[in-house]
Order: sequence, then C-alpha cells, then structure tokens
Amino acid sequence: MSSNRWRGYSSDEIATLSDWDIFSPALCEHRCPHCSRIMLRIYMYTSRLTGDLSTQIWCSNCHSYSGWTGPAPDDVIVHDPLAQLPAEEFDALNKDEDTLFGYLDRLWEQGTLPQRITPR
Repeated sequence: MSSNRWRGYSSDEIATLSDWDIFSPALCEHRCPHCSRIMLRIYMYTSRLTGDLSTQIWCSNCHSYSGWTGPAPDDVIVHDPLAQLPAEEFDALNKDEDTLFGYLDRLWEQGTLPQRITPR
C-alpha cells in the first residue's frame, strides 16, 4: 500500500502550466499549480514500445502529478538518464507513484535531473 497520498492535477491546474517551456535547455523546477511551491518536477522519456515521448510531472511537496504521451519533438533531443536501464528495472520503477517519484526525486537531489535538452 502507498505511504503517500498522490493526487492527479485537475485540467484547470494543468492549463496554468502553459508558460512552462519543458523543452528549454535551462529546464528547472516550476511553480506547482496546486500548492504554489516551486517544486514541480519533470521527467521525459521515449517509450520503448511506441517511440512516443512520455512525460511525467510531479510536485515533491504536495504529491500532485500528471503524465501524458505524445509525439517526440523534431527540433530537440531529450537526454534520458534512465535510457540504459534494462526494461525489467524500468518497469519496476513504474509500479506505483511512491516508487517512481521517490526514485526520480533522488535523481533531482543528486543532480541527474533535470535532464538535458539540446537542439538538433
């Protein structure tokens, strides 16, 4: 059972993020639309099954999150620090919100995230 209570962002909260340039080379934490703390984090990766770009955003303060998948942009490269993980290990990280976001928070604290975004 999950130790933290995670909640999804509402569509109105997501709409407030329209000014966040997630493909900026200077990617950093953003203001959370739920708790207003600058603790909204992001992780993007290319789906191993479809080749689409999957995006996860979460607030390490209030435990709000959202995720979506869409086409990968043609004009930038999203460097994934987890790309070399075996599929089984990557899938194990995605088993629940506590596991995934706890792991990603540790990567932020270590400086591995935010990931690098470079122009093509």
